[in-house]
Amino acid sequence: MRTWIRTLGSLLPALLLAACASLPAPSLDAAQQAVQACDVMLVVGTAGAVYPAAGLAHVARQAGAQVLIVNPEPTELDDVAHRVLTGTSAQLLPLLFDA
Repeated sequence: MRTWIRTLGSLLPALLLAACASLPAPSLDAAQQAVQACDVMLVVGTAGAVYPAAGLAHVARQAGAQVLIVNPEPTELDDVAHRVLTGTSAQLLPLLFDA
């Protein structure tokens, strides 16, 4: 899991912007390649309604990754997830990484 998180580090700024604007094609291509190769995809703090970024969870699951959602409210991606953790990222992420 740590390897995947380090890989995602370079994509994080592009994914954070997805809620405000569409992803540039090179960023979307890189994100799709990353999720196709990851073992675990964390979807944190989003309703999962903004595409194309929301579609990345579907791509990850189809490629065999475990999809974990962390959000205080239900999301449009809950059915895609293997696990849904209800709570804020401030509450739950430290528990995930300290375990």
